[in-house]
Amino acid sequence: MVDEANLSSYQLAKRSLLKGVNLEFIKGIIIYFIVYFLVSNSIQNNLKFIPFPSSNFFVIFLTAYAFICIPSYIYYSILIIAIRSSEEKSKIVLPDLSKILQKAWRLFLSCNIVFVFVLLGLICFIVPGLILLKRYIYVPIITEKEESLGLIDILRRSKALSEINGWVSLRAGMYLFAVSLIGIYLVGFTAMIFNPSFNADNIPWFAQLPLNLVSFTAYFSIAFFGYKDALNK
Repeated sequence: MVDEANLSSYQLAKRSLLKGVNLEFIKGIIIYFIVYFLVSNSIQNNLKFIPFPSSNFFVIFLTAYAFICIPSYIYYSILIIAIRSSEEKSKIVLPDLSKILQKAWRLFLSCNIVFVFVLLGLICFIVPGLILLKRYIYVPIITEKEESLGLIDILRRSKALSEINGWVSLRAGMYLFAVSLIGIYLVGFTAMIFNPSFNADNIPWFAQLPLNLVSFTAYFSIAFFGYKDALNK
């Protein structure tokens, strides 16, 4: 028998995945995603040509990481705004560019602080990392929505809300991750039928694009819907 928590996680994952394949929603963000996707892929592909070891490798790598972060966090901000406005206003409404850049900067700071915490937790026998990931799962949504909060208050707010349903949202993310792996496997298996020498590095961009678009939307939707559910309890 499926317990209530797992059922809630399944329903949250399903709701978020449906958001990721909602054609009306996709039409509102597709241009932004394509620009982000092509710019990020171009930078990442150029990283392959950096010689390692090299005296300049880490300087070049960190510089490239910074350039990857710029389109990434701008797109993440646009995506979160789009999810929130489509749910609260029934249509996607984006602020002007300066506002988006401000939100992207705040998101970059808060998410990278969480990344460091979670990474250190995962190094410490994995379980502490999962606990921290649950604790700060709502940081991206709080950062975008509750603009009056500082970084420390954002972390505290996420911790408080995650006590309500953080594990439900984390399990939903794990379910979605499993679905993503199945999708990647099916793409790879289909490609191998036509090309036995196929490997993961050869997945064409037009196959990666829809997978990434759906998965990014669904993952951020889990955080958004989980955040809203926590507020309503």
